[in-house]
Amino acid sequence: MRVLRNYIELCRLHMLGLGIQCVVGALTVTGASLPVAAFAPLFAVHAITIAWGFAHNDYNDYELDRLAPALQNRVLVRGDVSRPAALKLVLVLLGLSVLLTYAMWPGPVPLSLYVVVALCVVAYNRYSKRFAGSDLLFATGGSTLIILGAATVLPGHDLGQLPRLTWLVFAISFIDHINFNAVLGGIKDVVTDKAQHCNTLACRNIAVADDGTMMVGVAFRITALAGTALMIGLSLLPFTWASYPSYAWQIALCVMFAAATLYYTYRFVSMERHDRDIIEKLARQREMAAKSLMLCMWTSWIGPLWTLIIFAVPATSFLLFNTLMNGNPFRLPKDF
Repeated sequence: MRVLRNYIELCRLHMLGLGIQCVVGALTVTGASLPVAAFAPLFAVHAITIAWGFAHNDYNDYELDRLAPALQNRVLVRGDVSRPAALKLVLVLLGLSVLLTYAMWPGPVPLSLYVVVALCVVAYNRYSKRFAGSDLLFATGGSTLIILGAATVLPGHDLGQLPRLTWLVFAISFIDHINFNAVLGGIKDVVTDKAQHCNTLACRNIAVADDGTMMVGVAFRITALAGTALMIGLSLLPFTWASYPSYAWQIALCVMFAAATLYYTYRFVSMERHDRDIIEKLARQREMAAKSLMLCMWTSWIGPLWTLIIFAVPATSFLLFNTLMNGNPFRLPKDF
């Protein structure tokens, strides 16, 4: 049982439920008419990618993590899983995701798109602490899953037939990945990253004193807030389309979640002390608001059944695996 728990931690299985990018991509094309049976393979491809992606990230960051006091509980640092074993798991899961993609959607387009995803994930994990632009790799890989999902339901996987909604959601996802990784993740890890002389955007733009006092650069703040505002604007854009179904209550909720997302982003980049626990709490609040905005925007397009699925799968996965690992559905393991 302990061995299983170690691998659950390594692959961050409590985050498996976030593997809905391919599903979302397909829904941009079909709307509510997407068969429920299509969920399993679309979800599986992204979920397996999450598992091997996190394991590969820990494999690459091992030397940095073992020197960071805040990361001593990571499973590789503890020695509960060896680095060779972690790499073998990565290769097995990567091979499985490639085979699944080709088996479910034979043809060069889906496979090529997944190769792009895999290359971006591998390159990001390898170079994320070495150059500041690596967040673009993270965003490209995650957002390309939207295009992959859409391609699976297009006749002949013809990318020339992608609707504007697909490209819009791709752009929203891209910006959200940048915000999540460069801003939220960058600020969270800035102390340990600076100690290891990493080259991230946060390290370049944030100063942290020995007593924890933190000063976030003006350019970094403006970029974070502008990116969030752009994501919000794009999320509200479909309501201006005559062909996009919408309701007054839906728009009102979207505006509320948009305001919350902007508020939590502002609080995040305005922090004056680096407290990892507070940062993680604010990050979760900000992400919940942002994801709620995107889900609310979707509701009228994908219908009540798919809205329930998109909401229930991440929530159930999070609660289930946290309960299995911690005995508490709401407590994250101390290794992130």
